[in-house]
Amino acid sequence: MECSECHAYNKKNSVNCWKCGIEFAEIVKITGTSKNKIEAVIEVIEYPALKTISTIFRVMAWLIGIAAVITLIYGLFLIDNHETKEIGIVVTVYSLIGGLFGVVFILALSEGIKLLINIANDVKTLRENVGK
Repeated sequence: MECSECHAYNKKNSVNCWKCGIEFAEIVKITGTSKNKIEAVIEVIEYPALKTISTIFRVMAWLIGIAAVITLIYGLFLIDNHETKEIGIVVTVYSLIGGLFGVVFILALSEGIKLLINIANDVKTLRENVGK
């Protein structure tokens, strides 16, 4: 298989080009130009927008987790004061529950996007292998 970037020859099941290091996602189609010559068309499928969204969700989850810990500490300080004890309890409980569910939910969204990318690549690979 020929690399689309540097035109170096690579083995059929190579993941990366040995010369320039570009990652091959899959061989999309193979077209015969003559009886003895086969031209491989390579398309790099990375889904950059989905990977970016997944990373944004992961960062948001970390920020929510950090905010929940800060709010939890603030709530514990409020509990120590006799005048704000009830507010401190409410803030502490909400920061624990909200922070936990927020982090878990947003991390699940991030992992779900990654899973969809992997499923899309696997389906294309299966479709290609069934045709052989």
